[in-house]
Amino acid sequence: MRDIKVKILADGTAQVEEPFCFCGEHNAARLCITLNEELKTDVSYYLLSFDVYGLSRRIMSNIISGADSTPACVKDGVIYCPLPEALTSTGELSVQVEAHRRDELEVKAVVKSSVFTLGFEPSVMGVDGELEEACGILPQIAAAVESLRDLKAVFGDPDDFRFAIINALGYTPSQPAMRSICNSATVSEYTRNNSEYCMTGLQTLNIKYPEATEKFESWMRLTFAESGNITVTLPADTKYIGTAPDFKNGETWELSFKD
Repeated sequence: MRDIKVKILADGTAQVEEPFCFCGEHNAARLCITLNEELKTDVSYYLLSFDVYGLSRRIMSNIISGADSTPACVKDGVIYCPLPEALTSTGELSVQVEAHRRDELEVKAVVKSSVFTLGFEPSVMGVDGELEEACGILPQIAAAVESLRDLKAVFGDPDDFRFAIINALGYTPSQPAMRSICNSATVSEYTRNNSEYCMTGLQTLNIKYPEATEKFESWMRLTFAESGNITVTLPADTKYIGTAPDFKNGETWELSFKD
């Protein structure tokens, strides 16, 4: 089992080590979250809150109260949580640590870390040596790769090899979408064509569009901070389908921008 190491810093933000492993894996990787002092002091139990990209709902872990808790447990200030396929299936996972302080049966306080995001690499699964569609891979590409396995030995010239792949696909592949992931309270972003942005812990966001003559389309997934003032500034010429959005603390929005 591979470990994804995360350190919660003194200010509650998370420092995540890459790589994050692969999309669609089941209990092949586990989170190892080292807690800061605030999250370790007078805590009765922990919960991990997961937001799987595209589901628009939270998934909660088991109650984590000690080394004997399962499947997630805590030992010596570190939370260990294996990641099942339900959490890795979409390739992107947002996580937040909740520390619950209880007096007998009543919860007195809940301390939360900042939300941090894990991005899983695409994977290709094989059955009897055949490529299958997995994690969004196009069936055409899978078929092309299957039929062109030995081309590298046939073509010495990279241009010939590239032409053979394009010929097998029947089209020239376009550049994949650029993805940008950040966890910051203040972001100023210049949108680019064919780009995806995933932002968490937002309070202030300033968006700028490309030059007026440039065609573009981009997508954003914004998760706003649980507290503090929310300020989102869009260019003055922005037009909306329906009413303008009203962003609030703790909300997650998925937006599309187009020239």
